[in-house]
Amino acid sequence: MVEFGCCWMNKLSLMTVGQPNPRRLARIFAAAAFLTACAFSLAVAYVSVNRYETVTLERLSKVTRASGHAWANLEPDGQFVRVSGVASSETDGEELIRILGSLIDSGRIIAEVTPPAVPEPPLPVHTLQILRSGSDVTVSGIIPDEAERAAILRGIEAAVHSPVITDLVETSSGPAADGWGAALSFGLDSLSRLQRSSVFVRTESVTVVAVAAAPEDRAAIERQLTAARPEEVALHLDIRAPQPRIDPFQFRAAALGGTIDVTDCSAADAEDARRILETAMAGGSADFQCGVGLGSPHPDWAGVVAAGIAAISELTNATIRIVDTDVRLLGHVSNDRDAFETVSQRLEGSLPEVFSLHAVPPPEAITDAATGTRETAGLYATLSPEGLVRLDGFVPDGKIRETVVVYAHALFGSENVHDSSETGGDLPAGWPAAVFAGLDSLALLRNGLLSVQEELIAVRGIGRTPEAPELISQLLSEEAGGWSDSQVDVRFLDFLAERPAEETPAEPEGLDPVVCETRISAALKNRQIAFAPASATIDEDSELVIDAIAEILAECPSARFEIEGHTDSQGSAEMNRNLSQNRAEAVVGALIKRRVLTSGLTAVGYGEEQPVADNSSEAGRSKNRRIAFRLLPESGEQKDE
Repeated sequence: MVEFGCCWMNKLSLMTVGQPNPRRLARIFAAAAFLTACAFSLAVAYVSVNRYETVTLERLSKVTRASGHAWANLEPDGQFVRVSGVASSETDGEELIRILGSLIDSGRIIAEVTPPAVPEPPLPVHTLQILRSGSDVTVSGIIPDEAERAAILRGIEAAVHSPVITDLVETSSGPAADGWGAALSFGLDSLSRLQRSSVFVRTESVTVVAVAAAPEDRAAIERQLTAARPEEVALHLDIRAPQPRIDPFQFRAAALGGTIDVTDCSAADAEDARRILETAMAGGSADFQCGVGLGSPHPDWAGVVAAGIAAISELTNATIRIVDTDVRLLGHVSNDRDAFETVSQRLEGSLPEVFSLHAVPPPEAITDAATGTRETAGLYATLSPEGLVRLDGFVPDGKIRETVVVYAHALFGSENVHDSSETGGDLPAGWPAAVFAGLDSLALLRNGLLSVQEELIAVRGIGRTPEAPELISQLLSEEAGGWSDSQVDVRFLDFLAERPAEETPAEPEGLDPVVCETRISAALKNRQIAFAPASATIDEDSELVIDAIAEILAECPSARFEIEGHTDSQGSAEMNRNLSQNRAEAVVGALIKRRVLTSGLTAVGYGEEQPVADNSSEAGRSKNRRIAFRLLPESGEQKDE
């Protein structure tokens, strides 16, 4: 514009100089003024239009976003608005054009909206589960078509010799996804390698759950399947070792004031274990584990256990012991005898026919002759004709209680002793010595009752020999002389007379106890006594080493051993101590079954207190989970620390 103006001015100057005509000069100025006015009008119009388009576009964009159409793109095109983008649905484009048309002339809207893409229908999900137990095969799932069914059945016939097939397969319309064929072929190939298995086939993946014939076969099966797996197929393996056989199958629990303490539990499978755990925890039990294995005496083993738990829960303080088909319900001294009778009858009626119930009622209340009230402080022990001992009543503290129980185990065998005693009561000094004397007296009986109270030791029952009453009186006088009074009511029945002493063979002197300890340690070094996880159930593989130890102990009748139970550091200290005690007692019980004299054996659980290896590794923890036999000194000798 500056150059244009200068040019005109130069020409005007020349014209003026050359031709000073006033009329022509006026026309030139009028033309220049007109052109200037046109240029200014055009500039103002251009600015106004731009300003209008910007304001309109901003307003339309705000409305577009506010109405939920953020997918749309708005662009000005002169006096028009161009709307483009991929709509979220088929109706979104029409809805937006209608909204914008209410704000500006719809003729100014250029719609270039693309409708949403219609997705292709998904391929059907195909699955196949094959359960095999020997030659019995069950097939279920959803497969592409009938032709596939025929191919699957042919594959099973090729994998399993003379299969008995239960066909529960369904078909679906639609092609199989890529990877289905490879997974199916690999699944059928896996079936041929496993006698007991579950093979679950999905597109591009196969899950195999199987039981190996022996523990050492597990790694071999995993290597074979991993090597045979196609590259495009994912493999998920769960190869399990065969379940151990549990013998005997048992459950033991005690109800103590609203809580249930489970000390031993067997289950046929994980479902049985879950059902038993839930029933016990509903009754107030802490968490525990059942050993799972073969040997259940009845299909409804968990139901029998549940009935036993219900019985002791109703009695508040009682014990249930189920060993195979033998059920024993033991009453507590605090139980009402009529209530116990009612509960035991109900339990007996709920048991399957193969089970037998032996209900041991609470001992008779011992009352004070002057006041007629029952004494609660003190210990009561009953010995049944079958040799079962039950400890009941109250002891001053947990340490004394533990010592009494260990002593009873040494006298009668851990499998034959059940402890239902509680801590409490204030008894005078020397009370434990009186209890030990009383238990020694009970060991001279065929069956009977011992009560140790603050002012009285009472022993009554049937003696093993004619001399039993005199021996018991002398024993109580010498070892419990600090007690103010003792009462012995022991009889001897001639028809129960034992073999005369002269017919009893003299005990052999046997091997030196130190030699016995060395031989037992060597046996345990070659093979430890193993247990089911978190259980006192001895593994079947450990029976041979227990047999060997029993043979050694038979040659050492005078040796005294402490059977030590040890655990690793996993779990609480109290739980580990209880577990190690139960395991040590289980070993004593296993030796009793082999007719080993247990009067010289004491079971003690040390829990995690005496590790022999580092608990931070699995190898170290495995070494710490052990049973040890420690030779005890003879009476009067100095005990090794």
